[in-house]
Amino acid sequence: MYLLLDSKKIWWVVPLLLVITSGFVFKSDLFSAFNTLGNNLSYKVYALHLPDTLNFADESIPMTSPDLRERLDRELLVNTYWQSNMMLLHKRSNKYFPEIERILEEEGVPTDFKYLAVIESGLENVRSPAGAKGFWQIMRTTGKEYGLEINSNVDERYHLELSTRVAATYLKKAKKKFGSWILAAAAYNRGMTGINRNLNTQKSKLLNNIYFNSPGIIRNNKKCIKYDELLFKSLDKTFSVSIINENGVLISSYNDDILRIPASNLKLFSTAYVLNKFKPSRSFKTSIFRKGNDKYYLLGQGDPDLNYSDIYKLLSNITNNNNVINLNILEINSNYYWPKGWTYIDKQYDYGAPITTLALNSNERKYENIEYLKKTIENYIFKKFPYASINIDIVDNSEKYYLNSSIELETITSNPLLSLITLANSESHNFTAESLFKNASNSWNENNYLKLKYWLKNRGLEVDNSTISDASGLSRNNRVTTKLISEFLNKMKYSKNFSTFQSSLSIIGVRGTLAKRFTNSELQGKFFGKTGTLSNVFALSGYLYKDEKPIVISIIQNSENIDRDKTFTLLKNIYKLEECI
Repeated sequence: MYLLLDSKKIWWVVPLLLVITSGFVFKSDLFSAFNTLGNNLSYKVYALHLPDTLNFADESIPMTSPDLRERLDRELLVNTYWQSNMMLLHKRSNKYFPEIERILEEEGVPTDFKYLAVIESGLENVRSPAGAKGFWQIMRTTGKEYGLEINSNVDERYHLELSTRVAATYLKKAKKKFGSWILAAAAYNRGMTGINRNLNTQKSKLLNNIYFNSPGIIRNNKKCIKYDELLFKSLDKTFSVSIINENGVLISSYNDDILRIPASNLKLFSTAYVLNKFKPSRSFKTSIFRKGNDKYYLLGQGDPDLNYSDIYKLLSNITNNNNVINLNILEINSNYYWPKGWTYIDKQYDYGAPITTLALNSNERKYENIEYLKKTIENYIFKKFPYASINIDIVDNSEKYYLNSSIELETITSNPLLSLITLANSESHNFTAESLFKNASNSWNENNYLKLKYWLKNRGLEVDNSTISDASGLSRNNRVTTKLISEFLNKMKYSKNFSTFQSSLSIIGVRGTLAKRFTNSELQGKFFGKTGTLSNVFALSGYLYKDEKPIVISIIQNSENIDRDKTFTLLKNIYKLEECI
């Protein structure tokens, strides 16, 4: 990061950033370094093990650099045992990180930059000797330049949201100039002019030319004659194909810049987004709350396996006080039951079920009116308390203030995230993909999927011309290229979530939507991928293992005459081709 540049003024920022990040992400490792016996009779201090891989904003840190490792080791030694400060930072982060993350995400900036605020101010509204103020340590001239009100009466540098948006704007500007989030972070400390001067001194324009080739960046379009011949001889204009080898080289393509309907291949993006937000062990809750003696609230998070037995179990917590029972069912606005671009015909089938927080068996019975659920609950309570006055209302679940001062009586938890993502990808379950994205993006009461598009863009992917209208791929409004899908899948190989992500995909000849293809063949178990099927659409993208090395392949056909067999024949022929040299 910053230390890659020959400037004594900024060399310390990257190791410190990594230390702060490690303190939050790997805090268990830090705390394990404190070894006490009895009444603190023994206190051991030792250097922490340096990881082999680290990344910031999905850009890899060159841990092979001896210089960087030495500096990181120093910063860890200096800061690890400053326990009081680290504990205070953790306490403040619980208070401020959710708001900072929300703003950064809305602005299209990786949430890793929340740690920059930790470095700048320790998450306090402080003033530096140079006159920088607030969480983000913004100078007076910079604040005014970016629209903050600063005078003798008002100083908006102390306003958390406004200053965070200014910092985000600056970082995006630096990212556009230098092409790297790491250099953008460096520019925040050094200034864009300073960073540009360092780059010119080192005769380099890109960070990865200074030290390394960033994983996931496609380098050189290296044409392979055999692959090209295969594509051009077997395909027509209705197909698009991109092939990237194990080294991140685009070795062959066909119409790969044409925007196509991807169908369920879009789930590759949305499930990766969810994995970036939540741990694989994360589960989702359906709960009943009580407020006072007679008010109850039922709140869900879109558990796809929720059933009436679960609902009845929650309702069993209701007691009859003063012969009055008030139950509020918290649910999203009906305007957001279906994403844009879902056709009327699709809505009639289970795969087009409405996306709701209280979904019984994933709304498989064409859930059309919450009044049916309301009536079912009412009948259950009436049988239990036939002489009670029962009032059941449906309340917009965006009004969470209803739950203030309430007590959570019981909770039903979903299967862990890993199982749910596998259901979404391997079985191509639309409802699960949508509900997971709604939870991860905190967007139950809106049909806005720009967060997903911004997330992809922040990872260096070209998405400006793409259209993303849902999280499942059922929308006919979606438009992406095989180039985008293949570059994304290539980047995912370097993600900390890759093993989990790949394990959620269908396996050819083994499981999921690919279970019946190439069984008992040499290709069985060699392709981990995602299918996509709509009328006039078939897509197939994933990882093809040749000699234990993954090749990224993305194939989409948009046509009135879909030929799935041609797609799978192409996959087989690619597997048989000799590797491009």
